[in-house]
Amino acid sequence: MIDGEKGEDVIAKTLGVPKTSDLYGWVRIEKEGVSLDIAVDTHDPAAAKLAADSIRTQLSEVFGKSNEAMVGKLEVVTDKTVTRVKGTLTSLTLGLISSALGQ
Repeated sequence: MIDGEKGEDVIAKTLGVPKTSDLYGWVRIEKEGVSLDIAVDTHDPAAAKLAADSIRTQLSEVFGKSNEAMVGKLEVVTDKTVTRVKGTLTSLTLGLISSALGQ
């Protein structure tokens, strides 16, 4: 959890949302990979919509028309000032992410 009350640069730099946004969520390890639900409360409906659009674009560039059974599925939803990314990632996807981060 990141409480943006004091203005967190890491939120603004990595997600492109206001510095005062709150970030929270969970990740559950499962046999096939992980399930997750991550939310950012921007405290501003327009900023939440911009964040959702940006995240959808990034996910589309990465996953495109991939086979959900192979890579998992992430859904982006907005409710007022909150944008959420929820879904699953497979072990294959986690391995690819891990490998990419190691370079």
